[in-house]
Amino acid sequence: MSTKRSRAITIAAAGTLTLATAISAAAATLPASSSPASASADAYTSTISRQADVVSFAFAGKEISGSELPLDFPDYRPWAVAAEAERVPIDVPELRAALAAAPGITKVRDSDGASYQLTVLAISPDGVRVADDGSVGVNKEFLLQALEAGRGEQLTMELDGPIGPLTIRNPDRAEHLSVLMPVRLD
Repeated sequence: MSTKRSRAITIAAAGTLTLATAISAAAATLPASSSPASASADAYTSTISRQADVVSFAFAGKEISGSELPLDFPDYRPWAVAAEAERVPIDVPELRAALAAAPGITKVRDSDGASYQLTVLAISPDGVRVADDGSVGVNKEFLLQALEAGRGEQLTMELDGPIGPLTIRNPDRAEHLSVLMPVRLD
């Protein structure tokens, strides 16, 4: 998320943000009462406004509103990239093809019983590949969304071990990033 001219913000996310998370993020950037702020992203325009504790988002002809949560939106920067993080290249077309061909491992979340596909990655200085003997597990859908959000054929993954957050960046757009939390393989 980046702030432009104090009230216009752009939210780029790989994965699904809950309404409560998005509202808390936007509320943290807007004064207690503000007129609509517009942000341009590619060919789309979004509007975010706040009246008291209600934040409204309008995008592509649709609007959602909700109450601000009484919580601070977490600052991702301290854990998104560790100084000692390993940086490896991602060949996006190659990884997408491997993800399409590889069978995923079906997992069920304890919190809500929803199932998802787990992909196991092997990370080396040469790059990222799908592998049964890898050491990093990720939600396959979230990884595909992060690759799409990166908007490039060559991206970079930064990681600090098999259970630390993964940061995916496009070297040409360093201010944009996707953060994925790995899934334990045990």
